[in-house]
Amino acid sequence: MIRESKVSDYNALKKLSIDAHVIFEDFYASKTFIFEDKHKIKGFISLSNNNHIIALAVNPLYQNQRIASKLLCYIRRNKTTLFLRIFSQNCKSLRFYQKHGFKMVSENFDETLNQSVLLLAWAQGCFAKHVKFRKGES
Repeated sequence: MIRESKVSDYNALKKLSIDAHVIFEDFYASKTFIFEDKHKIKGFISLSNNNHIIALAVNPLYQNQRIASKLLCYIRRNKTTLFLRIFSQNCKSLRFYQKHGFKMVSENFDETLNQSVLLLAWAQGCFAKHVKFRKGES
């Protein structure tokens, strides 16, 4: 079941974000939806007010069960556009989002992180049948 998070969920969400290696703690300033099964929080997705996906995380024990896809599809039902930023080196996440219709809008080098960061966007009704990966990706 997917539902909007409650304040009582925040400690479990913080633990899940650490377990999933996602740096995110600002559940109060975002709208967060959780995937819950048998009273266990297995994943979450958080959005800012401007349709920016801040975090998407699934407990490592429950990965590869389409939980991230279900969360993403759930929030896309009521949105016309979505945006997110990921590190260019995160090939697994890039393939996941491209599979779900996200397109790369821009790439910028972040001096403080010493990494390239990609801005990805999704718009309702826009889905490429053939996703092209960036050079060096498989």
